[in-house]
Amino acid sequence: MYSSILIIIPAYNEEKMVGKVIDDLKKAGFENIIVIDDGSSDKTGEVSKKAGAIVLTHPVNIGVGGAFSTGMEYARLKNYKYLITVDADGQHNANDVKKIALELQKDEYDIVSGSRFLDFKRKYKPRYLLGLLWNLIIFLFTFKYTSDPESGLRGFNKKALEVINVESSGFEACSEIIIKSAKSSLKTKEIPVTAIYTDYSINKGQKITNATRLFRKLLLRHG
Repeated sequence: MYSSILIIIPAYNEEKMVGKVIDDLKKAGFENIIVIDDGSSDKTGEVSKKAGAIVLTHPVNIGVGGAFSTGMEYARLKNYKYLITVDADGQHNANDVKKIALELQKDEYDIVSGSRFLDFKRKYKPRYLLGLLWNLIIFLFTFKYTSDPESGLRGFNKKALEVINVESSGFEACSEIIIKSAKSSLKTKEIPVTAIYTDYSINKGQKITNATRLFRKLLLRHG
């Protein structure tokens, strides 16, 4: 059912959670799972291999954008029809990954993204406010509203993989994908997903204080 789909998991020092993430995805029926070990100093790669994933290793930490780029290039080389990105910290529910997969397989949209904000805006107010800030920033570049520009749960079809070449190395890569998809007139859709937030995953995420620095990077590259 999912043989044409590649799952990529960017991971940096995620030995605590990445094994469970892989196990859950396998139980949900996903066979093709690649972990991009982005220069981890812990046992992320070892745990991932033990859980049954293929591991591609960066010798040094490049950033999540660099991991996206590596995973997308692998998908292109191996001629996968679809690719889905999943975070390594356990915040994504495998059932939501299935929702992304099923929507992609309808072949109506080039990019399908999971949107978290409807579910956690009250409990995780700082994250919600950061999302609103990024909504404004992305709108300035694209004149297009995106409810969850930071989402790490995204599906791409082959057309999107051919068009989008991620150049950013850090977290601004998520915004770069949205900007390039808008400029390329790719068909996109957001579907609601449930965020599984723990103290561990919250501490791994973006901070509001990083917004100015990331906006400057986007402006230099896409302004």
